[in-house]
Formats: sequence, structure tokens, C-alpha cells
Amino acid sequence: MNHRLAQHKSALRGGYHCNKFLQHSWKKDGESNFSFVVIKKSNEDDLIYDEQKWIDFYKAANPQFGYNLCGIAGRRVGYRASFETRQKQSESNAGRKHSEETKKKISAAHIGKTVSMDAREKISAAKKGIKANPEHVAKRAEAQKNPSAETRAKISLACTGRVFTEEAISKRVAALKATVKKRKDDGVYMPKNSGLMRGSNTSGFPCVTRNGPNWAYGFKVHGVCYQKYGFKTPKDAYDAYLLRRREIPGQPYQDSAALAAIEKEVQK
Repeated sequence: MNHRLAQHKSALRGGYHCNKFLQHSWKKDGESNFSFVVIKKSNEDDLIYDEQKWIDFYKAANPQFGYNLCGIAGRRVGYRASFETRQKQSESNAGRKHSEETKKKISAAHIGKTVSMDAREKISAAKKGIKANPEHVAKRAEAQKNPSAETRAKISLACTGRVFTEEAISKRVAALKATVKKRKDDGVYMPKNSGLMRGSNTSGFPCVTRNGPNWAYGFKVHGVCYQKYGFKTPKDAYDAYLLRRREIPGQPYQDSAALAAIEKEVQK
């Protein structure tokens, strides 16, 4: 206790105390207007309980009555470190890695843990309007596009033998259905068995077939599929198909005979 009290006094006298409100009052009113008194001595098991009792009794977390940054004993709720402090913490933690034993303990502690909707809403509200560092965003995007061989190996190992629960499978199916519906509404969805990549269509136009109440086109060049959905008539779909075909670099779209040969090849 004496050691901690000495730390507080030293920081206040030096002008670098972590509590900027206490530091400001100390500088304004002077050390002579502050006194340090032991209210109660507690054993280790009762420390949190007694601290909370006196925080509430003196309203120490209310800026009008006290200097406590946190209203809950033993937690840092309500406290936000300064930018300089966060920078120092970041630099001191740079390159530090958890041991495998620590990783397993952290993983075990989180198994079965769920975040309540109320907590999720608070987290979402707290993050709204916060813009990420552009450099950090670029690095993260690059890492996601081109993961290292080590990262891929770790992901593969983590997924080996993994079994999804029925609930998880149902959620994934529902999410996929929602994605398909959205893509259909946007006119960019084409199911595999639509017949567009085969010659089985009844539209009278190459690479055009019916898809639900509308029409669509689809073709493949050098292993790349081009397709679009949502045309009202087969002629509209075919015109769009020809236009898209002419936009592909290196294609002999000007020569009608060559184009016909390509269309015939696509339907094989």
C-alpha cells in the first residue's frame, strides 16, 4: 500500500499522473490541499467489495465529488488511456507473441462464450464514425488477398477434422440463400444448371436461355464465364450478349463468320 501511495505522489509531483483530472487539480490547488487517508484495511478476499462500497459511498466516480475514472472496482470501464499512453503500449507490445500454452488457455476460455445483443449494439455504436488508418486497411486487404504459405497452412490445420453443428449449417444455408436472392434481384445471378453453358436452349439465339420469368445470356472465353440475368426478351439478352462479346479484348468480334464459329464452339 505504501509503495502504491508513493507512486501516486511521485507521478503527481512530476506532472505525469495517469489521471489528468487529479493531476490538473493537484497543479491548480497545490499539494497542501490534498491529504491521503486510509479509510479501511481489508483482507485480499474483500478488497473489491470494500473498494466498490466506498466508491459508491463517496460518489468517487462522479466528477463533481471525486476523481475515480472507473465506477466499477477492479475494472477499467469508463477509462480511456491517452494517445501517448496507447502509443507506448503499442510499441512495448510490438513483436510480442503468446506462447502455445497461453493460446490454448485463451481459446478454452472463449469456447461457448456468446456476446449478448445488447453488448453487440453497444460495440457497434462505439465504432460508428471511427475511420481506420488507410495504411492499416491497405495492409489488411493485401494480407487477405495474398495470404502467406504459413497462414494457409495454419488455416488448413485449424479446419482439419472440424465438424459443423446443425445450427451452424442452417445459418450458412440461410446466408447463401439470402446472397442468391440479392444477386437475382441485382440481375447478376446464374445457376449452374441453367443450360447457358450448353446448347440446350429454346430461345432461338446462341447462348441465350430462359431463366425463371426472364431471359439470360452466358458464354465462356479462355476459362472465364460471362453471364447476365434479367432480360425481358431473348432478343434483348442476345443483343447484350453481342455487346459484351465485343468488349472482350482480343476477340474477333468484327468478323461475323468468326463470331458464328465462336458461338458454335461455346455451345458444345
